Order: sequence, then C-alpha cells, then structure tokens
Amino acid sequence: MPFYSNRYWQGPTVDCPWMTVHEDNIPIHFDRQLINSTKAHIRKTASDTHRGYLSSSGPPASSIGKRKRKQSPNPRRREDLPRILLEDGKSSKKRDDFLTTAMKQYPGPPITIYNDVDDNTAPDFNFVLVSDYIYTEGVAPPNLEAESGCNCPLTGCVDPNICDCAEPRIDLDGNEEMVFPYIPGPYLDVNDNVVECNVLCSCPLECRNRVTQQPRSLELQLFYSKLKGWGLRSPRMILGGTFVLTYPGEIITSSEAERREHENKLANRHTYIFDLDKLEQEDCYAVDAGRYGGLARYINHSCSPNLEIVAVMEGRASQRVYKIALFACKDIPANEELCFDYLNVANHNKADDDSDGSVVEIDPYVASQRCYCQSKNCRQYIWYR
Repeated sequence: MPFYSNRYWQGPTVDCPWMTVHEDNIPIHFDRQLINSTKAHIRKTASDTHRGYLSSSGPPASSIGKRKRKQSPNPRRREDLPRILLEDGKSSKKRDDFLTTAMKQYPGPPITIYNDVDDNTAPDFNFVLVSDYIYTEGVAPPNLEAESGCNCPLTGCVDPNICDCAEPRIDLDGNEEMVFPYIPGPYLDVNDNVVECNVLCSCPLECRNRVTQQPRSLELQLFYSKLKGWGLRSPRMILGGTFVLTYPGEIITSSEAERREHENKLANRHTYIFDLDKLEQEDCYAVDAGRYGGLARYINHSCSPNLEIVAVMEGRASQRVYKIALFACKDIPANEELCFDYLNVANHNKADDDSDGSVVEIDPYVASQRCYCQSKNCRQYIWYR
C-alpha cells in the first residue's frame, strides 16, 4: 500500500465574509451615499474582524449593526479566544485562515496549532481541505438501488437481533450472535470490518451505529516537530476504541493511482495515496489526499502505532468504496502523537514486528525513505512497494 509521510469551505468571494450589501434590495428611502460609505467601511475592516470568529455562526448581530448605521470596529470576543489557543504565542492570517477552514469542515471541539521549533505559524495550504470523498472519472459511487436499510425505531438502533445492519459474530462458546460494532461510549468492539447504518435506514444520525458519520468529538492539535514536520495529536486523553478521524480525498482508479504515484516520484513530491484493498484486492480503487484531503493527511507513520485502520461501510451494496476510519487501538495519553502503520502490516503480511522487540530488517533498496518513529520495534524504513 503506497503511502508516504509529511507533508475550503471557500467562503463567498465577497469583500466581507459575513455579509454583503446588495444594492438591489435597499429600500428606496435609504440614503445611497450612506450605504456606499458603509460598504467601504466593511471592506476596510473585514480583514481585522473576520479572523476573530472561527465558528460558522459568524459575529454577533451587534457587530453587524443596522444598514442605516455605520459599522464600528469590533474586537475579538472573549468567548471566541479559546478556539484559537495561541499556546506558542504566534498569530498570523495564514494560521487564522487554516483554523477557520478546518473548523468549518470539521465542526466540534477546538482545533489548534502549535510550533515551538521555527517561525512557521501553520501548515502550507497547498490543497483543498475536505471531510468526505470526491468521486473522479472512472469511479462508480455505491449503488443505492442495490442497498437496503433497517427499520429500527426513530430514536436509534437498540436490538441487534432485529436490526438489519447488525453483523454476526461467534461468541466465546462458539455460538453465533448478532452484534453492533460499537459498545456505549462509543467504542469499537470488533476486530473486523464495520457495517454502519446508511441513508435508507430509519434511525437518526445520533444512532449508536453511525459513529463515523457523526460530528467530530475530539479536540485536535496540529504540531510541528524537527524530524517529521507537521503531525497531529490531541490535548486530551483518548481511550482505546475511540473513533478519531476518517481519511478523505479523491477516489481514483488503480491505473490513475499508478500514474499519480509515478508523477509525484518524478517531481519529488510526497504521495498521499491509500489503496482501498482491505475488502477487494483486484483492481481496487484508491484514495488520494494530495489535492483534496482532510486532517488525517497530517497523521504520521509509526511502526508501533496507536491508531488502527478499520474499513467502515455504510451498507453492504459495495465493497469497493468504504471509509478508511482510524480508531485508537489503545489508550492514548494527552499530547501523544497520533500515528498509524502506513503498511498496515497485520493485514498485508509484508512484515511482522518481532515479539522480543528486536528490529525487523527491511531491504533499503526497496524502501522509499527512512522511518523516524523511534519506537523500539522501528523497521528503520518505510516501504515503497
């Protein structure tokens, strides 16, 4: 599986991100000269005001004012400051723009940035931040006509024995039982692929079987390190089994993945291609987060990861398109870097960490770059394929 490390809501293209004065809608008794002066003032102060509001609701109504009254500059409100959390003492338009976009695509607890290594205030915004898949030419989206949904209560799925989305599992006594993949928390409770409820199901978004479809619940922080560059962590402890993020991007064909991989290699660019080969090995699709990607793009590799890759399907109609979901495979202390194994070794049988903690030898001639995870089981290199 080729994958290497490293490293909008595009708002309306107007002068003020939060409001636009439309002259066609101005009542006839309004003073045109006053309106024009108000618009000019908005243009002048927009760059000073919009960075203070990182929530999608925009500034309070008092900061916009009535159209008949000039807008006065408004300082950042105290309740907005925790969303920025400039713990490293740095601030810039680059950082504010990145956080504004991130909070729009990933609503939920604060997203922050920390860098005590150099003067870089935020990652380079050389891609479009998305939170879902983008289907490209040659890729067939899941066929809803072949899909079915459960008829569970409108309050959510409760009984796996009557829910059509529940999956069979063999219990400790060797008997088959129907189970949901999550236990209350919610925490992942299976060691296999997951089938969640889909758009045809009667249950709501808050259903216990729609974990990866719900808004982000973890506080996240992008941070910079000397060896790996930008990475991702959480300022709060994450319990094992907790859903962290999905890996969104463009879904492309295998031939297009090979073409882009070769193109990136010639241009000496990092590759963010992730094969969707957990369920189907032949002619599988791939996800490319190079041009369009999410926050998971910043999760680095480790030979001893604290995240595991789980294939999550919304229904059973297609096994070629599924979510790449990242779950905590153990309790993760606060501020520990989030990492997963780019090779997904356990599923691909390309190599195994020795049980005694010794280093697994990898031929450097087939490796793409050195590994800097510094774990006791480090394989020294990240394979290329």
